[in-house]
Parts: sequence; structure tokens; C-alpha cells
Amino acid sequence: MTATKPLRQGGEHAAHKLGVGSSTFGGAGCLLYCIDNARHRLTGHALDPVGLNDAGIAHDCFIGSGAKVEALARVAGLSCGPRVELSVDVMSKMIASCLAGGRLVLLHVDHDSAKPKGDPEADHWVLGHVLAGLTVVYDDPATGEQGGLILSTLTAPSAWRDHRPYAVRAFRTLSKL
Repeated sequence: MTATKPLRQGGEHAAHKLGVGSSTFGGAGCLLYCIDNARHRLTGHALDPVGLNDAGIAHDCFIGSGAKVEALARVAGLSCGPRVELSVDVMSKMIASCLAGGRLVLLHVDHDSAKPKGDPEADHWVLGHVLAGLTVVYDDPATGEQGGLILSTLTAPSAWRDHRPYAVRAFRTLSKL
């Protein structure tokens, strides 16, 4: 697996239009950036969110600015598993097993771990890529940095916006086609 520093969605392409809607990479591009980073980690393909966005548009992978996750992953040469939204205990065991088996995990996170299933108004995606002890190491496209998710609680400190902690709502696996 190729190691990389994740790109920041608010970086040089922040104003680029996402999909066929009105949102931008900086405002709503976290999922696109996670899939592009997963492609890079799993295949060595150069990081290219603009190219992936253009390919996604050409292959009808967007509804407005929202990505059809499985379709966009397929365009990137990846297989995307179904959305898993279960109890924290069950998801943490499944995530650990996926990472141990060489798959990456798209983690759908929210910003309020005090609420059951997080805060549904604060959607964000990060890419889990390795299990280090009891911590899931993830790439955060909001910051362009890596973070650590506590496996037993599926929560993590957030460096994004108001610094409320991330709470995992659901996940999907990613692997090479």
C-alpha cells in the first residue's frame, strides 16, 4: 500500500465545482478526496481529485454535488462495500477486521459524539487505512492531516471547524477491483 500525506479539500482546488451541482471541493468534496486517496494508497495512482471528478461526471457518478459512492469508487478502480450502520461494538470489530485484511474503510463521521449516532447535520467522510494498536489511523480531507480514531468508541478529536469530536455513523470498505 502506498503511503501518502492526504490532500486538503480546501487546498488549491477548493473552488473547483464538485460533480454536476453547485457545491465546491472545499465545501463538500470530502468523499471525492477520500476515494482519490484510497485509489492512491491501493494502486499507487497519482492523487488527482480534479481528474476523478471529471471521470465521475463522464460516468454519471453524481446527483448534483452528491456522489453515487459505489459508482465513483468503480471509476477509480475500486470496489466499494455496502454501507454498514450498526452498534459501535459491532462496527468497531468489523472495521478492525477489514483493516487487518488489507481493506480501507470510508468512515462516515459526524461532529457530536454526545448524540446517539452523532450529529446528522454535520456529515463528513474520512479514510481509515491502518490499525495501530486500538487506534484507527485515518486521513482527514478537511485538514489534510492524519488523525486517530479510538476503536472501542469510534470517536476521535476533530481539528475541523468547531473542534467537536468525530463520531462514526457508518462505514464502507474499499479495495482494488
